[in-house]
Amino acid sequence: MPLRTLIAAALLLAQTTASNAECVDCPPFASDFEEKTFYLTLYEYYRCDRWAQIRHLSASEKDSCMQKYLSLKLHFDPDLTVRDFRSLPSRMRAKKNAALFLKFKSWETSNPGIVRRYKEMARLNV
Repeated sequence: MPLRTLIAAALLLAQTTASNAECVDCPPFASDFEEKTFYLTLYEYYRCDRWAQIRHLSASEKDSCMQKYLSLKLHFDPDLTVRDFRSLPSRMRAKKNAALFLKFKSWETSNPGIVRRYKEMARLNV
């Protein structure tokens, strides 16, 4: 594993610990693992966003980034799995997707320090 990746992972773990203490309106985490998964997914989403700003993503990269984004939003509805979400009728899925988007954007607004740090980590690791 490259040294840059190890450093990024160590920084991410440290940020997760710091983020836990200051998080406002956090998703309802069932475990420490779920909480760490949320912050890792947040980082990966911002990393995807950064990649998309600087170059054209391949179809597989776009798909991977969309999966990360969906996983991130689903943290705000712990009773809904990816499988359940995808099995919803299209109208219900669109409504649920819009509601999850708004919850995520509200969370970002309530947590500008966390958002700033994770976006910066993503920027440095692209």
